[in-house]
Amino acid sequence: MRRTIAVIAVIMCLVLTGCNGKTPPKKDNSSSKKPSSSVTVDSSDSSENTDDTASDNSEEDSMPEDGDTSAYLRGTVSVIDSNYGKNGSAATAMYDTQSGGYDSKAAILRKAICSSVTKYSNTGTTYYISPNGDDFNDGTSPENAWETTDALVLNSYRIQAGDAVLFERDHVYRANSTVSLVTGVTYGAYGKGSKPIINGSVRDYADSVIWEPSTKKNIWKTEFAQKDAGLIVFNGGKSYGIKKSGLASMKQNGDFYHNTEEKVLYFYSDKGNPGKMYDSMEIGTNQFLFTMNNRVHDVTIDNLCFRYTGAHAIDGFENNYDITIKNCEFGWIGGSMQNTVVRYGNAIQFWDSCWNIRVENNWIYQAYDAGVTFQYKGTKAGSGKYHDISFSNNLIEYCTYGIEIFTEADTGLMENITFDSNVIRFSGYGFGSQRPNSINDSHICAWNKYYGDNMRSFVIKNNVFDCSSSQIIDWASGALPHKGLTVSGNTFYQKAFNSNPVMHFGTAGYTYAGSQKQLENAVATFDPTPKLVKWIG
Repeated sequence: MRRTIAVIAVIMCLVLTGCNGKTPPKKDNSSSKKPSSSVTVDSSDSSENTDDTASDNSEEDSMPEDGDTSAYLRGTVSVIDSNYGKNGSAATAMYDTQSGGYDSKAAILRKAICSSVTKYSNTGTTYYISPNGDDFNDGTSPENAWETTDALVLNSYRIQAGDAVLFERDHVYRANSTVSLVTGVTYGAYGKGSKPIINGSVRDYADSVIWEPSTKKNIWKTEFAQKDAGLIVFNGGKSYGIKKSGLASMKQNGDFYHNTEEKVLYFYSDKGNPGKMYDSMEIGTNQFLFTMNNRVHDVTIDNLCFRYTGAHAIDGFENNYDITIKNCEFGWIGGSMQNTVVRYGNAIQFWDSCWNIRVENNWIYQAYDAGVTFQYKGTKAGSGKYHDISFSNNLIEYCTYGIEIFTEADTGLMENITFDSNVIRFSGYGFGSQRPNSINDSHICAWNKYYGDNMRSFVIKNNVFDCSSSQIIDWASGALPHKGLTVSGNTFYQKAFNSNPVMHFGTAGYTYAGSQKQLENAVATFDPTPKLVKWIG
């Protein structure tokens, strides 16, 4: 019966910047009318369906000290020239916009991912979720759909292996709590239009009514009883806020501080009430959007969009297997406090052992930490083992690390791992650039781990690495070549950025580049047979 949430969801469909790159006019916050549905749906339920209508990570950074500020508005806004997705399956306003060597082809790939269709197979019941539904319906048809993600908690006893859960396209679903995925279930989309958005921000905070002045000059406040706020994103991604550790360090427009004990969020604005300044203001908190608990398996996630969470968008926790994540979009992920000093947040994470994992054809951007990662740090017997994993054909942009991996070198396992035909661009340039130390920013970050006999059949091939703010590869331990690792046929573009090294691989140490020849020499330490190496200045 959650009509208020439904109203906000429908309003958000009108205000988010979409794949067409248009910024709509500022909404009328007083509107409460809920429009009727005009979306055509396919209500068939069969075993073969096609919808063709369109933890813990000790390696993270520490919170900056008070007074350590970053520029609020830097760079320009990039708009993708396309006209699909009216409400924004793809947030195209990129912060800290860069140009690289693969721009036009990346735009084609981005559009193809945004336009992908849903294909799913299930042997059980198909459940539908639509803002025009009701959480007390049975959910088994578009006409009797559930309304919110809360329905997956309320009706968890009904959902069984072999079922499918489909969200209606062209709508926004605000997640009040984490959705725990069920073994054997497919999660996807139905209907026409852009990908359904699973939004971690419980409401749009661009509302002047909820903000009031604090006792500090230019600092406004609002009641905020949510978990730690990790990011604030304005106008569908045109700019973002800078998280601070206290009121004393709030100096510039966009600085924010969340006092979780007082349940108050503070925001710096010398232009007056922040609720009047923006068309939309989304706040992501320390809450996973989707999670897979221990030994959840045989799950497919297809054609969904995940946005605005301060933690992980999809979190796999211990011994997940037979998992496929495809044709999805992930944007503006991470930034919340994992503990008192560490901020974190990955788009897709598997923690502590997983196997038979496929992550393919996804668009991932603006993650505070990693776009995709599997990782483990600990001493538990039998943990940290990864095998039969494929990351392929993904477009990963503006993440601190495109792909991050690590496990225990002595007891962990990496076997039959393939990174194939991914396009990883502008690592370290985006939202995560507010981190205090950028030297580890990289397209692939494997830290200082050397696995010896514990790494077998690890292949990195045919990827495009386009302009990291620091390193192309950060994998800094062990004699070269790494045992069990095959690297070939990758494409490398790089340009100057400060004085950071471009490669940190094995015993070759840090290598730098300021010219075509120097870049070729640096790449040669990692890929002996690259497809293309190009210094673009």
